[in-house]
Amino acid sequence: AGILPVAIWTDADPSAAEDAVRAAHPEVTWLAGRPANGSLEQLRSVRAELWEARRGVYAAAADRLRVEIEAAGGTVAYASTSAPLVFADMTPAGVEVLAARPEVMSIGLEATWDTQMSSAGPTVGANWTSGAGDQGNGIRVAVVEYQNVRNTGDMSGQVVRSYSTTGSLSYGSGGGDHPTWVAGAVASAGYAGTAPGADIVSASTGGYRPSLATDRAIIAAADWSVAPSGGDADIVNASIGQDTATGAEEGRRYFDSIAWEDGRLVVAASGNFSTFGSWN
Repeated sequence: AGILPVAIWTDADPSAAEDAVRAAHPEVTWLAGRPANGSLEQLRSVRAELWEARRGVYAAAADRLRVEIEAAGGTVAYASTSAPLVFADMTPAGVEVLAARPEVMSIGLEATWDTQMSSAGPTVGANWTSGAGDQGNGIRVAVVEYQNVRNTGDMSGQVVRSYSTTGSLSYGSGGGDHPTWVAGAVASAGYAGTAPGADIVSASTGGYRPSLATDRAIIAAADWSVAPSGGDADIVNASIGQDTATGAEEGRRYFDSIAWEDGRLVVAASGNFSTFGSWN
């Protein structure tokens, strides 16, 4: 039989590690386990401590799981740093063996993704004028896609950090410069975006091709975007559509997870007329 690309969620529980961080910060007001007072810098600092605490627990669980995966004849492709999620390539027989492990919560087939969003302002009712409303000053917004956001034109000076999982930044052109369009809808300084005072962090998979349009690649880029030493984003934007025809929803669960753990806002495109021929 062939090799299956699968996503494995473990039962790693970071509660004790998170409680230790909270106990170390009596000056912080906690709301449902999340910091709810202080400056933006202080909130980011505490958020980073919580992230690092969870990361240690997730990494230990991934190391233990790696032993079982390799014993079942599989290989680990990527272990998330921000969620208890491991991607592996395994035979069907190996999947059956792993599914019986008590620390494995679920196993799903890995999905693929495609670009999805083309316009934002009128739809979300956030067209900016010269008014003095909140324009997102100082907030970091991650644009997670296959390519990077250009730091030129109306976006000049708006992109503060860039990263590619391949180690080489990649940019689209013409009709394929989707990440820059999306970033412009957020923070363009010319034709004002929905939050022209925000900073953009650009996380990409280094290009658009089938081998890069996978859960593991998108999630690796998103992991960097939220890591304290990476993009340290407050908001994560994923204007890309996941192929969920198989019922696999690892990407959706992942973004739910990073939103829940750190109180980040995760934004996803809800449709694209030019792609689907409807506003579905």
